Amino acid sequence: LDWRMPGLDGLATQAAIRQDEQIRRQPTVLLVTAYGQDVPLREATLRNLVVLQKPVSPSTLLDGMLSAVGQQQPQTS
Repeated sequence: LDWRMPGLDGLATQAAIRQDEQIRRQPTVLLVTAYGQDVPLREATLRNLVVLQKPVSPSTLLDGMLSAVGQQQPQTS
């Protein structure tokens, strides 16, 4: 989710998803921002979200996805 979206921001969207009882399987959420990370990082830490800074590279995205699901990227020799 993008942190700064029109209407609902990414944090509010994530909260709405978590509170929706019809969503039985909660999605794994990554928060993306092009702005300073202070505010989203503080809130995301409280919610156990991974924050990615734009521009997001393929490598950063992979690392973030693995971190969000509780895994580490395999080390190559």
